[in-house]
Amino acid sequence: MNWDLFSDSFDTAQENMQWDAEQSLEFEAGYRQPVGRIYRWKNPGITIPQTKVGLWTPLDCDWAPRITGGGVVFHCPGDIVFLIAVHESESDWPRSMKERLRRIQQWIVHHCEDEGFDVNCTNPSTGVVDHTYCQQYPNTFELDYQGSKCLGLAVRKFRTHWVVQGVLHTQDGSQAFAHLAEGHSLSQGIPIQQLPSFDTLTL
Repeated sequence: MNWDLFSDSFDTAQENMQWDAEQSLEFEAGYRQPVGRIYRWKNPGITIPQTKVGLWTPLDCDWAPRITGGGVVFHCPGDIVFLIAVHESESDWPRSMKERLRRIQQWIVHHCEDEGFDVNCTNPSTGVVDHTYCQQYPNTFELDYQGSKCLGLAVRKFRTHWVVQGVLHTQDGSQAFAHLAEGHSLSQGIPIQQLPSFDTLTL
């Protein structure tokens, strides 16, 4: 499968989320081959689903709306962040959104294992559930490391294409967001150094 691959990383949450939104818009004009972007997040920032911006607006922190759903995500410097955008006519991907997410999950599982880390599928039946925050938003396609969610996936299906925005937390969020840590569940991170390769995201 051919990809348009990118590694652009910007200083602000707004710039990073705007870049993803612009790539998504291009699919509405017609077919384009899958877009993959993977990069390191630079500065502490928060992304919020567009539908939840009015419900939770952070203070004294860089933040931006994002095009996918899910909960509020706290991004630390060094976190591995990625975008996958695929046209609905692409035959190399399953038709089921669940199967697409399962493939992405296994891509990250194999990468973690190759780097020497054991991760587990998130168990929706354990812990406090709060759909406002990614860390407390149960999703069986996400991953935990040592009891803390390390992989977050947010998805949106459009008429012409689908988009997944993901984050592999590599840092302890309570340090980057010390002023916001009280009352919020933050990832402890998984200390992975290497970025996953889109070459291994195959059938």
